[in-house]
Amino acid sequence: MKRIHIGHHFFGSGNLGDDFVLSAFLEALIDTKVSFSCCVPYNIEPLRLRYPQIDWMPYTYEYRQNAIKNCDIWLGLGGSPFQSSVSPWFIKHLSEETALCSALKKKLYFLGIGGQDLEAYTNQDLIDIMSQSEGIWTRDMTTFEALQKQKVNVRLGADLSHLLFDIYSPAKAVPGRLTTALNFDYKNWPILAETIDTLELLKPNERVWMVQESREIPGAEKELFKLLSTKQQSLWRPLSCDQPTQSMKEVIHRWPSGEWLLSSRYHSTLASAWSGSKTVVLETNLKLKSAALECGYKSLSVTSDPKEIINSLSNARLPNSNLLKTQAALARTSIKEFCTLSDIT
Repeated sequence: MKRIHIGHHFFGSGNLGDDFVLSAFLEALIDTKVSFSCCVPYNIEPLRLRYPQIDWMPYTYEYRQNAIKNCDIWLGLGGSPFQSSVSPWFIKHLSEETALCSALKKKLYFLGIGGQDLEAYTNQDLIDIMSQSEGIWTRDMTTFEALQKQKVNVRLGADLSHLLFDIYSPAKAVPGRLTTALNFDYKNWPILAETIDTLELLKPNERVWMVQESREIPGAEKELFKLLSTKQQSLWRPLSCDQPTQSMKEVIHRWPSGEWLLSSRYHSTLASAWSGSKTVVLETNLKLKSAALECGYKSLSVTSDPKEIINSLSNARLPNSNLLKTQAALARTSIKEFCTLSDIT
C-alpha cells in the first residue's frame, strides 16, 4: 500500500474551502490502495473526526520529517502556493518541505493549485520548488500559463471542489434570498457600509451573511459583520457554514445559497454557482478573477462604486452550467493523471 503525505498544512485552519478540496480528493481515491498522513499547526481532533482515514500529526519539524520519511509520495494538495504579497508563510513552508523531500529522496506532486498575486509567479524560490516536482496540475489558466513559461511539468486542471459539488449537489438557491461571502485578506473594505445599504435596492426578503472562515481574523466575515451598524446587523443573519460534527455531504446539502450573491470568497463562489446563484465577484486577488471566469460570472474591482455593484447584481445572469461541468471533468482528469503518473492503483 502506497502512502501519500499531504504536504500542505492549512487544513484545519478554519477555512471550509480547504475541506471541500480535501473531501473531493478522498472521494476520488476511495477505491485505491493508499494511506494518508498530514501535519498541521491546528487542533487535529476535529480533523480526525471528519477524516479518520488520514493520520493527522502535529506540525513540528520532527513529525514532518518522520512523515516524509515514511511516505512514498509528497503531495501539495489545493490552495494557492503562488502568493507573496500578503505574507511569505507558504513559501517558507514549501521550501522546508522540498528540502526534506530532496534529502529523503521523495517525489513531489502538486494537484489543484493556484495563485493569488502576479509577483509570486516570478518568485525564484517557488520556481525552484516547482521545478523539482514530478507533476503539477493547476486549478486555473493563469497559473497554468505562468508555469508553462517557466518550463516545468505542468498540466491544466481545475479546483477539486467542482468534483465534490458534482457528486453532492449544494442546496438550490432560495428565491428572494440575498447572500454575501466577504473576505478582504486582513484588510477593511472602505465602502462596506455603503454597499450593504445599497444592496437593499434588490428588495430581498432574506439576508444571509455567509461565514466560510470560522476564525475571527481581520478582513474576514465575522470581523466585517462587527463593523456594520446596529441597524444593518439587525437585517442580516450570520450563518457559519461549517459544522465539524457533520459530514461534508451534509454541509453541502445545507449550503445557504441565495438568488443573489456578492462574493469575495473563492470556494463560496464555486459552491453557490453549483446552487444556481446570480453572483457578482469582487476581485480581491487573482483567484477570485479565476473563479468568476470558471462560473461565467461578472467580476468587479473592490474599488467599484456601490451603484455599479448593485447594477451588476440586478442584471446578473445564472451561472454557466456547461462551464461548471467542464471544470468537474477537468478535476476528475487531473486526479486520474496524478494516480497514473504516481503509480497509484
